[in-house]
Amino acid sequence: MNAKNRRIRDKYTGTPTIVGTDVQFNGTLSGNAPVIVLGQFEGECHIEERSLTVEVGGVWKGQIEAASVVINGTVEGDVQAHEKLELGHQAKVTGNVSAAFVAIAEGAVVEGDIKMTGQPREPLHFVEKRGAALEE
Repeated sequence: MNAKNRRIRDKYTGTPTIVGTDVQFNGTLSGNAPVIVLGQFEGECHIEERSLTVEVGGVWKGQIEAASVVINGTVEGDVQAHEKLELGHQAKVTGNVSAAFVAIAEGAVVEGDIKMTGQPREPLHFVEKRGAALEE
């Protein structure tokens, strides 16, 4: 597989910052480390060179701006990914999303506009297979 086309999760490097399942955070998040949200976050983020992931059960309320964004949980607000945006099969976004490249799993919901800022091409649609064994 071409490394350029690998999923965002496959490219994690460094130690991520994790907002745990029983954590509620309010404020502004900025930096250059990957961030994983399992709990609830209310505010905005600016992650210049890394990714933000909202996992299943995670809730983000506010604006997101990051190099890459993976959404498997719930986001209420606009999302701007400078590189890639990946919407998992349980993703629910209420707001506008924009990214150079968008991948949307079967079952993902976006209640807003989707804007592709990169080279003209269609969003990639896929069926999520990673979590299927865990959900059974």
